[in-house]
Amino acid sequence: MAQKFTQPVTITLDQPIRPPFGAEKRVPLQNMVVTRDGGRKQRGGQDRHMSSAITDATVVNGVHDFQLGDTQKLVVSAGGKILKEDNFDGAFDDITQAGLAWSSTAPTSTIVMNSIIGIWNRNGDDAQKWNQTDVTTSDLGATNATTAAFAVAYRGVGFAAGVAATIDTLYYSAVGDIDGTFSALNIGLGDGLGGITGFIGHPNPNVNFGIVFKERGIYALDMPNISSAGGWTVRELTGTDLRLGCPSFHTIKAVPVPNGPDVWFLGNDGQLYSLNRLIETQDLQLASISFPYSTSFDEIKKSRLENTVAQVDTEGEQYCLFASVDATDKNDRMFTASYRVGGELKDRKGWFPECQIHSGVEAASVGTVKIKNRQRIVTGGYNGFLNRQFGSNLTDFSTESGGTAILARLDVFNLDLGKPEIKKKFKDVTVHLRPEADTDLTFAWIVDDNKEQTELIDQLGSLVPLNTFLLDTDLLADKNILLISKTNLRGVTEGYVISFSLRKTAKSQSIEIYRITFDVDFFGSERPWPMQLGVAV
Repeated sequence: MAQKFTQPVTITLDQPIRPPFGAEKRVPLQNMVVTRDGGRKQRGGQDRHMSSAITDATVVNGVHDFQLGDTQKLVVSAGGKILKEDNFDGAFDDITQAGLAWSSTAPTSTIVMNSIIGIWNRNGDDAQKWNQTDVTTSDLGATNATTAAFAVAYRGVGFAAGVAATIDTLYYSAVGDIDGTFSALNIGLGDGLGGITGFIGHPNPNVNFGIVFKERGIYALDMPNISSAGGWTVRELTGTDLRLGCPSFHTIKAVPVPNGPDVWFLGNDGQLYSLNRLIETQDLQLASISFPYSTSFDEIKKSRLENTVAQVDTEGEQYCLFASVDATDKNDRMFTASYRVGGELKDRKGWFPECQIHSGVEAASVGTVKIKNRQRIVTGGYNGFLNRQFGSNLTDFSTESGGTAILARLDVFNLDLGKPEIKKKFKDVTVHLRPEADTDLTFAWIVDDNKEQTELIDQLGSLVPLNTFLLDTDLLADKNILLISKTNLRGVTEGYVISFSLRKTAKSQSIEIYRITFDVDFFGSERPWPMQLGVAV
């Protein structure tokens, strides 16, 4: 008979939580974020930015925040209009130029230069400008670029592309002047890779290096002298065989990852990519941020990739992507990639982040807005509202009939504890967490392919408030993390792998987890080594 060795196994959460290799590549975290001290916590809820919808608006397709002296300007595109709000006074003034068509559905982009705000939309309507003084916008005087699908500034130069008649042309302004004539530069003319869909200047401050995205290709634009196109050179970055492009300019973002500034973007295959890794490896799998979670990202509707939008949440240190999964006409799912937590993957070089998914979030557009000295993620909805994300409330829209429950959960799939060949008996579990309320959490587990079993975990357990704290009796935990008493695992607990989840059971509670410890019997001829496992594989 095989010997039995009992040993505790601690699963830490200080590394990315990823599905193990060979398992279905689903995101293990739903509606949760990474805390600054290495735990996983339910995301904060959504709040309305204002009490009522923007007048006559249905879809808010642009959110742009500007701080000009003592005045904060919030410029939005909604309901076929351009509107502005001063210092969050709750009043949105229509500044659309009379007689100019403006799309009610197309995402917008802006450039601010010499106190002029230039506004473009993906529909290619005539771009408009606002001097921040007049009560209306006016025609942008930019020759050729006025009907571009997007525009962006880099090192004092305006770049625009997506003009229907010249899909391979990148337009650029003189330094500091978006209201004058734009010059034209062909990028891969006739290369068969589709039109230009995006541009970004590389965030490395030591180079003048632009990235031009097409539907199925990526080019580099070397600009040694940003003020003169005479020395600029264009080169293909990915090679025509990769056929990787970007369908949406609004997903191309500079990200301050720990190993150097990077550019992340959504590819035309629906996966999320690191530009630095793509340049280095010329390999789609190695460059994909979402590869460990590809099953979840595969659910993004390919027919709506051009409508996806993204923004970097500097407070939460995460890239936020909004895409369509269930809806046919809305971005109804948020995917986040945390650059706060990252690590190596087996058989892969470089640093890769953890990804999460968030349900209950709809966003036609997204921007960052400075609110009380905080950079908040604000989304434009499909109902005329602006919504602040990652608030302090435990539900979405907590002022509305108690709010909508945030269905937070953490899943760990097919955990073999480093010994896949050895049979085990999983006896009990201890959860280390910071309690959010005196409520129960559901702990569910499956051993091998057996039926799921569940147990409730009391977040406060037998612990008492500090005003009745007894020395040598009660626990006072480090960093307010409380050690929950062991929960006995019942039913079928013998097998080779265990899958488990922690999930909330009520609106008025949250989850903040730091580590999980199992007591395990190992059956074999040798005692296993002492184990403290990160969930990352």
